Amino acid sequence: MDTNLLNNYVLKAIDAYPYDLEETVENLNYALSYESHNPYALYLMGRLQAEQFGDYEKAKYYFAEALANKMDFIKVYPKYILVLIWNHDFDEAKKITRFCSHSKSCWERRTFSFTSTTF
Repeated sequence: MDTNLLNNYVLKAIDAYPYDLEETVENLNYALSYESHNPYALYLMGRLQAEQFGDYEKAKYYFAEALANKMDFIKVYPKYILVLIWNHDFDEAKKITRFCSHSKSCWERRTFSFTSTTF
């Protein structure tokens, strides 16, 4: 798979979300069909599942997969924690919060907050 083509699909999905959900889904599906472990596509698919469809179980899966493939992808943590809370998985949310609170990268970049949730 050509990396530029994959990045093109991911960027198109990012650009379309949340204003054109059909284009977002189409581009995410293309991106994930080329590279099923792309953390950016997985993250955006998790957001789509949680924010647009309210399917928190699927969102949890996509966020967990994104982190499994890029553990330092710190934009995932706030959204993942919110989804865990919305799904009443409080113990798991507490574990992720504790993990991130002990991680230098979450605090050094100052992006771990519930207000900095932009892509």
